[in-house]
Amino acid sequence: MSFPNPPISFRSHSFLGWRRPVTALLLFALGAMLFALTLPVSAVSAGGEDEEKNPKPPAKKVPLPGEEEENGTKPPLKKLPGVDPSSPDTAPMKPLPGVDPSNPEPAPMPQSPKSPNPPNTTNPPTDAEPPTEKDPTLAPYLVKLTEIVREVNAAKHPVLKDFYTQFTVGFDRVTVGLSKPVRVTPLPLLWGKDRYPAEFGVAVLDDNDTPGDPRTLSSRQVRDVVAFELFAMSEVDRLLTPTTVPANPPLLLSEKQVAAEKVLVAVFFFHDSAREQNRRRGKSWDTVKNAIADKLVTVRMGRLKSAGDAHDWPKLKELSTKFADLYRSSPKVLEQVYISRLTEAEVMVKSDRQVDLERSRELLFEYETRFPNTGNEVALRVRKGLADRAAKMIADAQRMFDTNKTEARNILTAIEKIDPDNSNLRLMQQNMKLGYPVLFVGMRQTPEFMSPALARFDSEHQISEAIFEGLLEAVPDDVTGVRYVSNLSTDRGVVGAGVRDFRLVGSANWSGPDSGLLNSADVAGTLRLMRQKPASWVSDVATWLDDPGFDPSDLGRIKMRFKLGHPDPRSLLTMKVHPAGWLLAKNKQIDDADFGRQPFGTGPYRLAPAARAAPNADAPREVILLANQAYARRPNKLGQPFIKEIRFVDVSQSADLPADFRGDRLHILPDVSTTDLAKFTAGGNLGGRVQVVTAVNPHRIHILAVNHRRPNLQNPDVRRGLLHAIDRDRILADIFRAPVMPEAHRPLTGPFPAGSWATPKPLGGNPPSLFNRDLAAAKFRQYLTTPTASPAITLIYPNDAPDAKRACDRMKMMIESPTSSDAQKITLILEPVAPRELLRRVEVENRYDLAYMAFDYRDEWYPQILGSFLDPTAAVQGGRNYLGYLGNGNSTPAEEDLRLSRSLAECRLYRDPQHKLSPLTQRIHQQFNDAVPFIPLWQLDRHMVISTAVKVFLDGQVDEAPAKLLNPTTLFDSVGRWRLE
Repeated sequence: MSFPNPPISFRSHSFLGWRRPVTALLLFALGAMLFALTLPVSAVSAGGEDEEKNPKPPAKKVPLPGEEEENGTKPPLKKLPGVDPSSPDTAPMKPLPGVDPSNPEPAPMPQSPKSPNPPNTTNPPTDAEPPTEKDPTLAPYLVKLTEIVREVNAAKHPVLKDFYTQFTVGFDRVTVGLSKPVRVTPLPLLWGKDRYPAEFGVAVLDDNDTPGDPRTLSSRQVRDVVAFELFAMSEVDRLLTPTTVPANPPLLLSEKQVAAEKVLVAVFFFHDSAREQNRRRGKSWDTVKNAIADKLVTVRMGRLKSAGDAHDWPKLKELSTKFADLYRSSPKVLEQVYISRLTEAEVMVKSDRQVDLERSRELLFEYETRFPNTGNEVALRVRKGLADRAAKMIADAQRMFDTNKTEARNILTAIEKIDPDNSNLRLMQQNMKLGYPVLFVGMRQTPEFMSPALARFDSEHQISEAIFEGLLEAVPDDVTGVRYVSNLSTDRGVVGAGVRDFRLVGSANWSGPDSGLLNSADVAGTLRLMRQKPASWVSDVATWLDDPGFDPSDLGRIKMRFKLGHPDPRSLLTMKVHPAGWLLAKNKQIDDADFGRQPFGTGPYRLAPAARAAPNADAPREVILLANQAYARRPNKLGQPFIKEIRFVDVSQSADLPADFRGDRLHILPDVSTTDLAKFTAGGNLGGRVQVVTAVNPHRIHILAVNHRRPNLQNPDVRRGLLHAIDRDRILADIFRAPVMPEAHRPLTGPFPAGSWATPKPLGGNPPSLFNRDLAAAKFRQYLTTPTASPAITLIYPNDAPDAKRACDRMKMMIESPTSSDAQKITLILEPVAPRELLRRVEVENRYDLAYMAFDYRDEWYPQILGSFLDPTAAVQGGRNYLGYLGNGNSTPAEEDLRLSRSLAECRLYRDPQHKLSPLTQRIHQQFNDAVPFIPLWQLDRHMVISTAVKVFLDGQVDEAPAKLLNPTTLFDSVGRWRLE
């Protein structure tokens, strides 16, 4: 509400104070005439003559401080009881008690009743009297603090009753001259900070809290005005200050703190309400509000300390929970709340009872996950106490290991609950083979980069899957193909128009240093980091999403907004959330190499500190993932992951892989060639210890990547010649298939996986084969006649895969054969390179002609992903279009290329798979084969050998799931629920 200047009608009624009687008389007569004219006729005829003849004089109004005086008029001075208005004003202005105006960063304050974090209850404990009808800000401001009135009636102790009684109404204390202070209704300006007018009006409160008629004071005579808020803080200090004379009956400090908190909350609401109604005006009051909030924090922290000193743990928990919620947006105060909880931990760590030690560990974990690496002394003492206790228990277990293994195992189980990261504990658990299951997974390439943005090898994707999470998780299903379950969100989100509203899991915390709890800023920050790398694969999801919405005061909620209509928007919400707050604070990009080597997330596992992958020759041949203890405390994740450790072991040098399975040195081999399956079946002598499964829905295809930056490969004829020269069925039969599975693997007839919905099936059969030797010869000969033709083409392939070498040898023969008898011949030069070097040359340096490599579709929305792969704007160094297809610097694109590009852009406009996308996708299939951005080869069946001791359980299912549902690339679907028997 505004605080306007008094209207003219009000000031015209102040004629009694005018010094010119003639003018006053004239104005009085004029006013009477106007008043008579405004009366209705009925009022006169109904007996209103007395009122008309003897009108009541208007109520006398006195301007409040801050009111401007019109025409230089001044209201008459009235003498306050016991005050001589003629006495000189010699008292200097006093600073605000309890307020430091130089403090630029006051402590966080509780919010007003309309704010999301009120300091007490939803009902403010003040009850202002109704304002006057014409100008509310001119009436005396009488406010009854109803909550305090109730406390007065309920108080039993005389000290508390007297304390409460002072604050049943709001008032300011005015001191004039040498007189005693008198209580007046609250004034709008802050004495000592705001400029008071020469004369101002006040309404004095009597002993019954009733305001008298407004009276006028001269500011020259006023020695001090103490605002109600400052008086309350002063009285709170007096109440809490220890005295030499004890109260009778005794009064505990905690009881005084309760009373002080209630008064401060009521005063805070009074102040906020007065500010909203313009009864407290100006920025000077900001320091007062901050001072009240600071005092309230001090009192509340004192209550926590009193509960801790008294070892009243239920009360400490109750208060800390309440205050943690009130100050959830104030990190400094919130940390004080959690530090107070460590008081209990410090006591419990000295106990001999296991339940007390576990409670101590729980409180320490709660503090350190929210405020990591603070160096708090209490936290350090608790941590040391738990470590000392664990060391003693390990020594006891070692002594009992030979004589009483059962008791030794029980001790190790107890240690795990108080010091789970103890390295000696893990060693003993492995030796005893109970209570600490370790899963051994084979890998063929040692991982280097394990963040979602940089992962390229299967081992890197698998580790990333175990460390990072999305809002939703895509869970394979043998009926529907895929289901979506909540992961970092508490549910699958509330769906709105172009938006999905999520509530985040409140206890999901990052497993890295100085990272704290996950919040909505991390989700929004992940998208922000993605957009900084628009050409990368990790940013592809961000092209479908708009900036999310979140409230900084409620960091547990996020609204995901969609820019484009995706056929299944849930698939986008499986994007891996990064510790964006930490990355941005460290000025790191989402594809930061150091973070890629030592990533951390919110998932069920974290990298063991001693088992980080390194970029040099000394890189460990084994990478260890440890259970993320914070994950086990999340709702619906209690005790997970059940497998406490995952070890990735290099199997490239193993002489006998079946023997590794027999000796429990290997449990999963994620990618086994068809020709090697016989080793693990009847000939492996494994006696039912393993199962061989084939993934039912692989998204990986093999291609020849074409570097369109090479002028000779920009010619569509040479690409079509390569496309039609390769007999895919023959290579699959001779190299990749085996007698035990003669139907394994399928040749590609276009860019999409064979047999998928995106590959057309004319008349219910198979699309025509791409192999056409005569057409290839014609295209090659036509290409060789052009000025930019180069007959020699280099093909690089990974040197660690024997089948890849044999396949490339066969492709060399097939590509060279059509022109072998011509004067000008196509020549294919084979160059084996290390897998990491191949990726670097293709994706980063773009230094290749052709490259034999795998391409993984993220999900089953193949045309959209193909469009991202061939996006011309992503044809930059390190971009996802490492082919350089239609990129800048290329020659004028052919009409076939333009048609394909337009169709790929069009597919982003439709969401209906059956009526819109399916026909368009069939058209894209044909247009792709006309333009040939890359050479599609085949889709290899992906086999896994899995120990029967591994039990796969997927979220949302009670029964064990078939392992064939797993994706060999990422592998660890719902890995927290897996078990190892």
